[in-house]
Amino acid sequence: MTGSHLDIEILQELRYVMEDGFSGLIQSYLQDAQVRLAQLQRVVSASEADQIRHIAHSLKGSSANLGANYLAELLRCMEEYGRSARLAEAMALLPTIQQEYAQVQSSMQALLK
Repeated sequence: MTGSHLDIEILQELRYVMEDGFSGLIQSYLQDAQVRLAQLQRVVSASEADQIRHIAHSLKGSSANLGANYLAELLRCMEEYGRSARLAEAMALLPTIQQEYAQVQSSMQALLK
């Protein structure tokens, strides 16, 4: 299950480099992602295209850095929808992003056990 939502090689490299800081890195990402997803939901609902682009861009980068590549790809699409003010498409994509984040969150938490 973890392999389909996370790039294990990236996470293994991070664990090696970060050593004792790895757990804190994962926890920090998960907390930040939850805040950003709540913000994303708010700005999508409010049709704030520029904020959609900004929040999706930020979360895309941190997700990719931690090996959540599919989530990062979904956020790249959301970023583009914000950039081009394709608000109906942004609204339609939001549940998929939320579902993928839930999978990423579960997989990352399993790595910390």
